[in-house]
Amino acid sequence: MARLVAAMASSHAYTFYAPEDWDRRYERSRANYERINGEAPPEHPRCAAETLESDRLRFVPVRAALEQLRSEFAAADADALLILGDDQAESYPQVIPQFAVHLGGQVDAYNSESGATSHYACDSDLSHALARMLMEDGFDMAVSRSFPNDRLVTHAHAQILDFLNPRIPVVLVFINAVCPPAPTPARCYAFGQALARAIGAAPGPRRVIAYASGGLSHFSSDYPLGEYGGALRMGAICEEFDSMIAEWIEAGEGARLASLSSRDLIENGALEHRQWIALLGMVGERKPEWLVHAAFHRAIMNMGVAYWRLRA
Repeated sequence: MARLVAAMASSHAYTFYAPEDWDRRYERSRANYERINGEAPPEHPRCAAETLESDRLRFVPVRAALEQLRSEFAAADADALLILGDDQAESYPQVIPQFAVHLGGQVDAYNSESGATSHYACDSDLSHALARMLMEDGFDMAVSRSFPNDRLVTHAHAQILDFLNPRIPVVLVFINAVCPPAPTPARCYAFGQALARAIGAAPGPRRVIAYASGGLSHFSSDYPLGEYGGALRMGAICEEFDSMIAEWIEAGEGARLASLSSRDLIENGALEHRQWIALLGMVGERKPEWLVHAAFHRAIMNMGVAYWRLRA
């Protein structure tokens, strides 16, 4: 039978840039916001208080945590990498699935941040088995066998593939996070639990690593402001909310996130917590080996990186 041997989670986008490049990336976010909303975003007052030098110092633990993830991945001797990410009308441009699994045997992934396109093998047998068992467990899964133009452009997945550059087959799992209406935190946690059961029942002696891509709190340039209806705009970070979530996770109380509502997530810039919540459903009450998070207003996000060692 297959088994989950490790779990990883991280934010993406700015997280994979050096602080020296955040201003350039920020201008792209501002232009995107203006294109979508018809007006320039306000400057967050905390941006001016951050200096390049202070951000460099505070980014050191985040960078070190990312490098540790890469080292743990290389040392895990896994057979498959399962990535949980949301698709923002990228690889599914017309129909937004709430939960989906890609069934194809290979994929060309385009990282919009780096401009790189890389080819990866997919574990089609495992993907089929997971989709079938998730359906039997009460989740009406969407499935795909190819993507438009035969290219995966979902940044939540492509950036992690570019970061880890896996030489093992991958399983691509999609959770709608940022396109309301989206699954509740309770449903995402239950999905993670069902996914863990499906991995445990899958045939073959596979060793699987799961990676949740997204978060922590941030109001991005394309945040669904109409559905949100509040006053916060691009650049806002809900540090108190994120700290509460981090405390729960570090205490092995990830199930408490299932008690949150979708309204809690959207009011706190936490739509992409859904991927982390699903991962927490997979790991159960296990405490992470470590969790690092730091808010950077120049990067419009609270960056988080976490790791769970699940081997016996």
